[in-house]
Amino acid sequence: MSTPIFYQNEFSDWEAFLEFCRKLNKHKGLWIYRGQRNDWELETRLERACNEFDLLNDAAQIEAQLIREFRRRYKGADRDLVDKDTLYCLALMQHHGAPTRLLDCTYSPFVAAYFALETKPKEERSEPSIVYCFNGKWLYREAVNEDCKNLILERSRDDQIRREDRYFMELYMSESPKKFVSAENAFNLNERLIIQKGVFLCPGMVSATFKSNLVELRGWHKKDAVIKAKLNLV
Repeated sequence: MSTPIFYQNEFSDWEAFLEFCRKLNKHKGLWIYRGQRNDWELETRLERACNEFDLLNDAAQIEAQLIREFRRRYKGADRDLVDKDTLYCLALMQHHGAPTRLLDCTYSPFVAAYFALETKPKEERSEPSIVYCFNGKWLYREAVNEDCKNLILERSRDDQIRREDRYFMELYMSESPKKFVSAENAFNLNERLIIQKGVFLCPGMVSATFKSNLVELRGWHKKDAVIKAKLNLV
């Protein structure tokens, strides 16, 4: 598919970016951010890895095998959580650099800006860094449709029982997945997620690109849905 054209803001002054963030942060917990040191496509690690070998259509089977192999080899103290909670397992796999369907994001625009700016090599600093801003309420509202409404509602309840593994499996790993994107975190957070105020964006159909899942949601091109902030702060 062609590259989606998201609503864009450009900043050449740090104070202007801070003011932009303050306005968004008036809606506490509403916006989700992703920092990128370059203007790359919105892609998950699993999507990138599969595309290298033209295997995106087989991503669901590859994902299942990766999860199986990680569980077989993992020996950490949280082994029980890895075995019984697929999202917790995927988050830990992501932390260790394995390709997963999860897109790393944060609830903090400043953490996102850090990853966009501080990790940028000197030779790339003439190019703008990117902070994507996703409206969490918009994501939730548009993902809750007649096909997966009950499952998303169950997973949105903030207690361990209702967020048990079977709801995640039914929503994201069924035989007939739907295209959408939802914000996700396991009930039990690992240390990295706590420190970085981390959250994941999770595509419903892993055998399709992340962006094709995202643009399935109505209004994706509007400024109250997704904002692509370009930072020219060198």
